[in-house]
Amino acid sequence: MRTKLFISFCLCLVFIVGCKKTEFSEPLSVADKVLVWEKSQEKNFGKFDYLDITKEEAIKLMTEKFEVEMPKLYTEAIPIIEEALQTDENDQEAPVYTVKATGNTLSMRATYPYKNKADGKYYSYGTVELIYEFDEKKKLEWLSSQEITLVNYPETQKLYLNEPIKAIEKLSELAGVTELQQKVTAFNKKFNQSPEELEGQTLQIENSLKQAEKEHQVGRNLGMEFNENGTLNLVRVFIKNYTKT
Repeated sequence: MRTKLFISFCLCLVFIVGCKKTEFSEPLSVADKVLVWEKSQEKNFGKFDYLDITKEEAIKLMTEKFEVEMPKLYTEAIPIIEEALQTDENDQEAPVYTVKATGNTLSMRATYPYKNKADGKYYSYGTVELIYEFDEKKKLEWLSSQEITLVNYPETQKLYLNEPIKAIEKLSELAGVTELQQKVTAFNKKFNQSPEELEGQTLQIENSLKQAEKEHQVGRNLGMEFNENGTLNLVRVFIKNYTKT
């Protein structure tokens, strides 16, 4: 009798453990692996503010003081940003960088300004932001998100960017977007609509953030935003690593 009870108890225990549902993330694709970075770390980032510094100073802080890796998306996107922003009508000014650490979060933000030759105003600029996070329990730090934007001042109803379609296609390739040509072709058709049809619209090459968060994967959001007069206002590339959530 005791033996039967013991066997029944063991079977119940196996059933309960076996039926317990746990979500695991799938192995990362080759394209996703390029976008992520992590390493073991005992302490958090501390508290520091480095404002209005040069690119060289920022890179040195990130790689030597905080010992984090600069992602490929950032290093290879800079020439694309500069190519898209530089026109015959403006002059490139020195980029301005900021590095900030707030305990478990480290961020680097860069602004690439371009001044109009005629009136000295800024009708376009680019930004890059990298965010790293630290987990005290796991003793782990990782690249949490990456964002690149190209900003066009829309009030004059003029485009101050060079070939924005070409720029977002190159950035999408760096971001590892699959079936890229098919998506760019469909995107281009929407982009070539009339200003009236583009008023207040957001066009997307890909937005997988919700699905990636659910599956603990790498998510992407790439597209363009148009203001109320149908003029391009923003080109945006955003990458989020949900594998640690």
